[in-house]
Amino acid sequence: MKKFGSFVLSTLFFCWVGWAPAQADATKEGIVQVPVAQLYPKTQTTKPLIIDVRTKPEYEKAHIPNVRWIPLSDLEARLSELRGNEKQPIYIVCASGRRSQRAAVLLKEKGFTQPMNVAGGTIAWIAAGYPVVKP
Repeated sequence: MKKFGSFVLSTLFFCWVGWAPAQADATKEGIVQVPVAQLYPKTQTTKPLIIDVRTKPEYEKAHIPNVRWIPLSDLEARLSELRGNEKQPIYIVCASGRRSQRAAVLLKEKGFTQPMNVAGGTIAWIAAGYPVVKP
């Protein structure tokens, strides 16, 4: 019984202090959640496929450089534009991470193996001081 109590206390301690895999491994509905702090360096060394699913006015106000704009409302109809990338990482961004999560789930359902939600969206990107394109 004493061993069991130690196990329970250890487990509770690790949960309380936030012992968990790295943030990029965190998932929600089977979708990897990528913090902007992990995406930004990739944009400096490679050209990752980033899809912005916000509305046109949101996109035109400010967006991450080199993103592909496909509003969430058009995503399913425009899947052909993404063909050939089914097995590649696809980073999906919106304002906060909610719409991009829905978009990532849709892509997963349509056979894309690595859709990733950009946690915190463009709000987090801008708050971190990363560059954006403005008109």
